Order: sequence, then C-alpha cells, then structure tokens
Amino acid sequence: MKIKGFKKVGLILLSIVLLFSLSGASCFGGGSGGSSKNPTITLTVWRLFDDKEIFDPIVNNYISARKNKVNIDVKYIKKDYSEYVVDTVNAIAAGRGPDIWMVRNDWVNQHYDKLVPTPDTIMTIDGYKSNFPDIAVNDNVIDNKIYGLPLSIDTLALYINTDIFRDEIKNLSIQKNKIGQKLLTDRPNNWEELIECVKLLTKKNGNTIERAGASLGTTNNIERSTDIITALMMQTGTKMTSDDKQSANFNLPVVKSTGNQTYSGIEALNLYKGFADPTSDHYTWNTSMPNSVEAFIQGKTAMIIHYGYIRQTLEQRAPKLNYEVLPLPQIKDATNAVDFASYWVETVTNNSKNPGWAWDFINYVYSKSSTYQNATKRPNNAKMDIKQVPIVKERVINKTRVFGYQVNTAQDWFKGYYPEKVDNVFKILLENVTEKGQNPQHSIDKAASDVTTLLLKKPY
Repeated sequence: MKIKGFKKVGLILLSIVLLFSLSGASCFGGGSGGSSKNPTITLTVWRLFDDKEIFDPIVNNYISARKNKVNIDVKYIKKDYSEYVVDTVNAIAAGRGPDIWMVRNDWVNQHYDKLVPTPDTIMTIDGYKSNFPDIAVNDNVIDNKIYGLPLSIDTLALYINTDIFRDEIKNLSIQKNKIGQKLLTDRPNNWEELIECVKLLTKKNGNTIERAGASLGTTNNIERSTDIITALMMQTGTKMTSDDKQSANFNLPVVKSTGNQTYSGIEALNLYKGFADPTSDHYTWNTSMPNSVEAFIQGKTAMIIHYGYIRQTLEQRAPKLNYEVLPLPQIKDATNAVDFASYWVETVTNNSKNPGWAWDFINYVYSKSSTYQNATKRPNNAKMDIKQVPIVKERVINKTRVFGYQVNTAQDWFKGYYPEKVDNVFKILLENVTEKGQNPQHSIDKAASDVTTLLLKKPY
C-alpha cells in the first residue's frame, strides 16, 4: 500500500513540474512564439490618423520575422492631433516618450535634437538618396544624418467633378462652343486653362454663386489654402527665404529669365485672390460658401485642390461621387514643374531604450510601404525613374500617375523652429489680402517681417 501511495505522489509531483515547465515556456517565449532564450523588448509607437488595425498585420509579420532573435511587443497608440506635439515633447522631457514618433516633415528641423538618427546598418545617406525624392532628403537629412523615414509622400493635386464637366461639355456642344468643349475635355494643365474652365463651369443667379467653378480665392473655407498659395508663390519663382535661411524673402522682387524684375509673391497673391474678387472675370468663390471639401461632395463646386489623403474621405462620405485627380496646375509655358508636398515621417526618439530595434521596425514597415499605402489610400513614397516623369505640357495626359511623378518635382520650404506659427502668419496674410481687402504689398511685407522674426527665434 505504501509503494502504491508513493507512486501516486510521484505522479502528482511530476505533473506539477511539467505544468510549470510548459507555463514558463509560454510566458517567456512571448505571444509571438519566440524563444525563452531571446531578450524581450517593448517598442511604443505614437502616431496620428491611422487606426491600430491598419498596422496589426505588419506588426504581427514583423514579430514573427524577428522571433529567432528577439521577443518584441509593439504597443501602437493613436494619438489626438490637438495636443500631439505638446504631449510628446513633455513626455520626452520627462523620460517617458515613445520609441517611435510620427512627425510632420516640416517639424523635423524643430525636433531633431530629440531624435536618434538612422544607423548606417539600416540605411546609408546614399541609399536614402537613391530610394527617396529630393524633398525627403532636404527635409530629413540634417548634418549628414538621417532623422526621418516617410511611408508616404503626399502632394497637392486638382480634383474635378467629372459629372459636372461632362454635363457642361454637352451644353457647349449644343452651343457649338468647340474651344470651350475641347478645353474641358482635355482638362486644365496650367493656371490659365484652369481660369478659363472656371468661367465655363461657374453658375450664377444674379450675384449669387449657385455653383463654383473652383474653390479658390479665400482662406478659412478652403482646406489647405496656405499650402496652395505657397505652391503658387514657388511656381511664380518666389524665393521663400534667404540662402542662409535667416530671413524671409517672399516679399522681395526676383529677376526672371527675361531679365525683368517682378514681385512674384504679389503676382501669386493676385492670381489667387482673383477667384474671390467680384470684379474679376473669373469670380467664382466667396466667404459665404461652405467648406471646400463639403462643397465638392455636395456638387457645389466643380474643382478643388487638395492632397491625396482626401480620397479616403471622399470615398467614405460620397461613394457615388464621380471625380478625377489631375496634376497641380502649373504656370503657363513653365519648363520645370513645381509641386508642393506635405507628409509625415517615422522617427526614433532619444527616450528609446532600444533605438536599433526601433529603426529596424521602421525599416521593416518601410519595406512593406505598398501594404500601408493600399490600406490607407495614401500616395507612394518612392522616387520615380526620371524617364517616367512627364514633361510639363504632358502632365495632364498622365493623370493616372499623378501622385507617382509629382513626388519627384515636389518642394516645400524651411520654416525654422516654429513651422505652425509660420503657417499662421500665411493664414493672416491671406485673410488680409483676400478677405479684408488690405494692400497686398503692405500685407506681404508685414508677413515677411513676422516670418523673419520666427526664423531667428531659437526654441531655448
């Protein structure tokens, strides 16, 4: 009886030992099936806009791909934009910042002292230059070090309501207006053609605009209005800052290739405000109109200028809306296209205890960029082969690849340590000129003075 009892106790003890062995393997191996012999780390990711579900497949694949080296737990947190920068900067100052931080392209210069550059084992400068367009190199390479890696690069483009265009083409055919018919059929490729299209597409009842030809000319009811005017300034040849980036120059005259001197910043302002000037022959928009995107969805405007990301909003809000995306209009007879970009990059903060693995994760996500772009409807991030980039006069013919080739010709400009305050200066400039009727030269001089003050101001 004692021997039988001993066997029972032995079996019980053996079962307990096996149970603890199995549970230990489960705990220390990580949920991803990693090895208990590998180190375990956590990467915290702070980003905007994209839900966790967008990244889950990529995260799971990454964990699986690295399971033989390290057990990784990725904590993805979608933050609120309103307090995003303040919360992150305060968290970094307190030593509680994230490993990976999504940063807007014109914020990199402001915050690179809080970031860890990419190690050469992840990507070299030469590799970066071969993979990404010039704008990404200019924004994210500082003192020959890479601080940010974009998953997508977005550019301004022209959106047209194809139903409105089709109906007006029919009306022009009845009226035997072959010139107007051809213009709308071919689509506008430059600002002069866009203005002519606006004249054909605008519908008025007395002084009331029933349908705008385009949402342009004002400030607060046009999304991304400050980016649009900046793009126009650059297209007209405006030099935004001095070579040493210490002062704003967009109010100063420039010498054209013809040798003539012109105030191109004023030229851009006048072109823009003409769309909302009741005395203009292409008056089509005013401050009483709804938000530009809302007007486009409701069929109250035929054209808007916006970024690629707005396509997701249009498909969600107006799935039956028929529209085309055309390249950003250029100055007539321009030989080189000038586009404008705004985008976000992934960075690693100096709070990260595992910066090497943080960059390894970013690089892995970058290698799956197409997966991210397809899930979010965002444009690509890669430099296009120069042979595939159309010449200026043929851009509208290649409208299916707008966001592909525009990254090659995209620009932005240096805003110093206070990019959002600079944006606000431009917002005030537009309001003063387009809505308050102030003198354009006086207004642009004041704006240049305010931006110069911000460029000279250090963060501490």
